[in-house]
Parts: sequence; structure tokens; C-alpha cells
Amino acid sequence: MNKILVQVITVDSPSKSLLNSLSILSKAYPINLKIHRFKKCPNYTGKSDYNKCVKTEIFKNQKYCLHYLLKTNYPYTLILEDDIIWKGNVQKNINYALDFMNKNNHWDIFLLGHLTFYPFLPFNHKIIKLSYPGHAHAMFVNRKFVNIYLNISYNYSPQLHKKKNFSLNLHSDFLVFSKANVYGLLFPIAFQNDTYHFYQEFLFHYFYFFIYILILFLILRISFYPLLSY
Repeated sequence: MNKILVQVITVDSPSKSLLNSLSILSKAYPINLKIHRFKKCPNYTGKSDYNKCVKTEIFKNQKYCLHYLLKTNYPYTLILEDDIIWKGNVQKNINYALDFMNKNNHWDIFLLGHLTFYPFLPFNHKIIKLSYPGHAHAMFVNRKFVNIYLNISYNYSPQLHKKKNFSLNLHSDFLVFSKANVYGLLFPIAFQNDTYHFYQEFLFHYFYFFIYILILFLILRISFYPLLSY
């Protein structure tokens, strides 16, 4: 069984929460762990939302992890932010993800956690193709996509971010994902360890998933109504 190259982005010594999450991951699948400590932004208060320095540095740190990947023989790497927590059956879902990634070469990014704001296409009953997912706190990056990722420049505007204006020139997620084939788990297992982000990720994903199912049901109901009316 091959190991996964897991790289963690952090500005502090690993917290008990992070160590617990890494322990859960290592029990689910063998990992080769690298924890990279970076400088803390001078105005960091513990919240990264709308913080230009933090957003910019995370993007740079992700690129550092990709440079590290190129120094190895691994076909991909899993990049985690240090506030990661797991929900659900980690072992089963990690194996779903790895089975997909090892059998298919057309993916660039695979997310273990994401927000489903936009339509997605089912690949099978476990995996989906995402048109745009928010949050990249637990993402696999394919080696063949690294050079594209590394050549993307980044300029973040917190004012426009607050206004939900996600211009391709302003938001790193769009810059990356607009150029990538992005897949993920139908039911995410990776969340961020704070109340706001957890409920945002968990409730938003399942709310939109419920809406998709409802729309599908209505389409089927309308399509088969003539038959059912007899």
C-alpha cells in the first residue's frame, strides 16, 4: 500500500486538534507527513476571512507545497490547512477518493471538503465533478497540474470579496479552479475547526444538495405526469 504525501500549512506548533486530525488520517491510510511552518501575518487576529495578508500567504504556502511535491516521486499531494477536522467515515471516503484518482488521469484537483454553491455533475454515487467549489482547506493536487498552478499570480481585494465579486483577477480559488478539472466527494469529510466555517460548509453543502434532489424530483414528476395521470 503506497503512502499519501500529506503537507500541512501552519503558522504555529501543531495544536492538539491538528494532531488528533492527523492521527485519524494516518489510521485511515498510511501517510508521509510534512508540516511546514510559515511566518504569521503581522495583523493576524485568528480569523482569516477578508484578511488580505492571510489570503495571499496561504496561496504562497500552497505553492511552496507544490514545489516540494516536484522534489518527490509522488503523483499527487494532499495539502491541509491546520484547522482541519474530519467528519464521517474517513477511511472509507479516503479510499473512494484514492480509487478515483488512481484510476483516472483527467483530474487536477480533488477536494475532501468544499461548498456546493454551483451545479455539479455526478461521476458516480460517491464522486462529483464541481463547476466551482469554495474552500480549499483539504485538497489533493495532481502532479501534472502543478506547473499551471505555480504560474498563476494572485491579487486579493477584501473589499470586493465582501461584496461577493469573485473576479478571476481577484480571487485565488477562481483563478485556480477555472483552469482545473475539479472533483470531490459527494459528501465531504473535511471541515474547518471553528463554528462559523463548520456550519457554513456543512449546512450550505447539504442545503444545496437537498435543492438539487428536489429539482430533480420535480423534473421527473413533470416528465412522467402524463403517464401517472392515467
